[in-house]
Amino acid sequence: MNEPTRCVLCDQWNACGVAAGKTSCWCFSTPVPQGLLDRVPADQRNATCICQACVSSYLREQDHHDRNGGKPDDRDEAKRPHEV
Repeated sequence: MNEPTRCVLCDQWNACGVAAGKTSCWCFSTPVPQGLLDRVPADQRNATCICQACVSSYLREQDHHDRNGGKPDDRDEAKRPHEV
């Protein structure tokens, strides 16, 4: 099981407010895309936050994918540091 203060996808600090003892977290008001949530192992879903960097990276990937008509290019593989 992942530490509650670490991103379940990249293992970096996730800035989770709940893990820090607060009553809310940044992810409560930021939509996290379902496609990214689907990358979280089933046994770790709803147990810890995905970090903002992974959310941003995923959104950039999707934007790039959409702009290229769904066609990946060779450079994409080197740009995915947060993908598991």
